[in-house]
Amino acid sequence: MTSKKIFINALTRKAVPRPATGSATSVVTVDLMKKTNIFFPDAHNDPVKMAGLAAAGSTEMIKYIICIMLVALSVSAVQAQAQAQDQDTTCYYGVNNSPSGPAEALLKKEVRKASKNRYKVETHIREDGQWRLLSSETVKVRNKHEYLVREYSDGLNTRIYTRQFTLTPEGLYSFVEVWNNKTIRTGISSTRFPLTLQGTERKFHNNGLLKSESLYQDNQLISNRNWLENGDEYLSDVYYLVSSYPQYKPGTKFQHKYLLEYIRQSGYNLQNLDGVITIGFVVTGEGTIDGVYVAGGIMPGFDEIAAEAVRTLPGEWEPATVGNEQVNCFLTIPINFIQAPNTNYEYLDITFSAFTWMIYW
Repeated sequence: MTSKKIFINALTRKAVPRPATGSATSVVTVDLMKKTNIFFPDAHNDPVKMAGLAAAGSTEMIKYIICIMLVALSVSAVQAQAQAQDQDTTCYYGVNNSPSGPAEALLKKEVRKASKNRYKVETHIREDGQWRLLSSETVKVRNKHEYLVREYSDGLNTRIYTRQFTLTPEGLYSFVEVWNNKTIRTGISSTRFPLTLQGTERKFHNNGLLKSESLYQDNQLISNRNWLENGDEYLSDVYYLVSSYPQYKPGTKFQHKYLLEYIRQSGYNLQNLDGVITIGFVVTGEGTIDGVYVAGGIMPGFDEIAAEAVRTLPGEWEPATVGNEQVNCFLTIPINFIQAPNTNYEYLDITFSAFTWMIYW
């Protein structure tokens, strides 16, 4: 008795020599038969053709199941995000912005709910075992697709911009940040705030030119390219949050003395200076200084003098590391000119912390 006869007999409750096997359902559709060029009823009498249809059907079914799972995960992520935003929370980050526990963290972001649709986010950096406030921002949720962000530094409002979201098919958030009708940043994040960057992030200068193009995975920098405001390409693969920061080999005292003498010999009248010059530069993985530029200044001619002082600093640096790899690391030196009473230029001095130079006279 053939398998087909056994199956039909079993359906009609007739005697069979063995248990019948078969399927009363099928994943085969007309579209699937057209795609494989295998059709019923030919496949019923050809095991090779039937196996081809079965294999193609399994592939399509797996795609369908994955699609359902992705939709379910996306909905869960959105729900979890909404629940998290109704609570105060602290996010900790270690080397290269990787997720971290409190004890190992180098950076933390504290999110506090101020009112129904307003949140405050404070970013702190660890210095000498203590947390120091680096920046803060307030976030107003206008709707699920747009936030209004106010950035603060040293208590002063530095910029106000909108962050607009679009949900991707993968359940991520594609965002665009707009300031003064200009796009300043685009990217993809798995969360709305704080952002957890995924894929390509692009930043733009105020003049609209590309500032950086970075590749992220789980908020960790994989690679980047950078450009100056005039369009010239800057150094690439530059890190900001590292395992160990660059160390100047000749020592801090020599560094202070050199920069102090360079400023003294500049010939500028410092009595009229008041404000901050910020010098940005990169300590390369080979231990040299490169890419020195004025990130923010108070007087064009003297700004460049300060940059030249850093640029010509003699001696080598111990490079930064990420894990066991020596990497390029970006640093800034804010030089603060503060007019103190009853002192003069002859007693010019510099004090230094990990992130700030203070010049008094």
